[in-house]
Amino acid sequence: EAAEAIKAGADEIDMVINIGKLKDKDYDYVLKDIMVVKHACGDHVLKVIVETALLTKEEIEKVTEIVMQSGAEFIKTSTGFSTRGASLEDVKIMKSVCGDKLLIKAAGGISNKDDMIKMHVAGATRFGTSRSVAIVEGKESHGGY
Repeated sequence: EAAEAIKAGADEIDMVINIGKLKDKDYDYVLKDIMVVKHACGDHVLKVIVETALLTKEEIEKVTEIVMQSGAEFIKTSTGFSTRGASLEDVKIMKSVCGDKLLIKAAGGISNKDDMIKMHVAGATRFGTSRSVAIVEGKESHGGY
């Protein structure tokens, strides 16, 4: 699918890790799965979504290490379809592991400018939100991604 999307003109690819394999501690599977998609992306950007709402602190640390090893450019907090979106703590954990070796995208649950700024200071360089207009206007926004 990634190769087809690139052929069709995509500049970046988002993929979701196999959370079950991560929970089962099948780290080789998770790494190889990401590497296959990265190979298909070539020089295009790969963002790896790890769904932090479903992970423990230790699992977030481990999956951040795996994503660093894979060659992907970004680690992304969430799809927006789980129990919550990004949290400041998620971003801090990821940044403490990856330093400057990965870019971090905080996605979902960002409802105001203050939260976005805190996540940026903690290490997020890109944000996914359906509330961008409200955030830019300085309003609190609820609901949606």
